[in-house]
Amino acid sequence: MEDIVKKYELTRKINKILYEIGMKTTCIGFCYWLNAIDYCVSKEINGSYCIRTISEVYLYIAEKYKTSIDCVEKAMRYAKEKSNYKEQWNLDYKLKNHDFLQICLNKAYECLFHK
Repeated sequence: MEDIVKKYELTRKINKILYEIGMKTTCIGFCYWLNAIDYCVSKEINGSYCIRTISEVYLYIAEKYKTSIDCVEKAMRYAKEKSNYKEQWNLDYKLKNHDFLQICLNKAYECLFHK
């Protein structure tokens, strides 16, 4: 039961993080980001939400939604690039999807366990 609550809280935090950076909730990429985060949480290793490869995440989402890996990557990239993450996180460069996902996981983990 405790794991379910932690997973729910982490997903809620990620939803808030994506919303705060201005990611449009109507983009399919938003849904894909939430699923990518959920997938990474399910692969938790020693309390760390790290991902091995972004391709693994794309494959998982593509299989789940019966679409191609290229469509998943493009939708996630589009949702990310249309958001205001650079301004919100004070970055002057674009993040790749892998890096963006890792930052979201780190931010959610910090919010959840280091209040």
